[in-house]
Amino acid sequence: MTFRVPPERRAAVRAVVGAIKRDAALGERLVRTLGAARRGGGGRAAPAPNTGPFRDAASALEFLVGRLAAALRPEAIYLFGSRAGGRARPDSDFDLLAVLPDSSGSKLDYFAARAPVAGLGIGVDVVPCPLADFLAERRKPGTVAHEAARTGRLLYARPGGALRQKPAGRGKRP
Repeated sequence: MTFRVPPERRAAVRAVVGAIKRDAALGERLVRTLGAARRGGGGRAAPAPNTGPFRDAASALEFLVGRLAAALRPEAIYLFGSRAGGRARPDSDFDLLAVLPDSSGSKLDYFAARAPVAGLGIGVDVVPCPLADFLAERRKPGTVAHEAARTGRLLYARPGGALRQKPAGRGKRP
């Protein structure tokens, strides 16, 4: 039996094979251990869920939206990307578009928008977008605003705000 092994890993593979030749029980334990780490075959370890300290993705998302709404005071928050489209893996990040009042100006960048949810152990991208830009770009294919408006889920709308439609997707899994 032969295997193709990258040159930088050959010494490690030789050491493992040598240890298994010397101790057959080690080989059996190794196979059991590797099998327990697999999920559904394919030899890959199961991805860790992207929920941080929360019990599930819905709880994590609810917390993220609440924290962003309180800190940024946005007009709206949309979930877009794989989680909005039902294509997410357990380890997929949360893609959120925060539509900000035009009065917030351009002083809020990506890092400042993400700051309220940084350090939670949850993979999240927060894309800040002024309201005027969102309104202008939501009908332009290829823009984040278009994807969020067309395929995303409105999770938060400021009461009395410009985008005050009833939030869609309540009760659905993120």
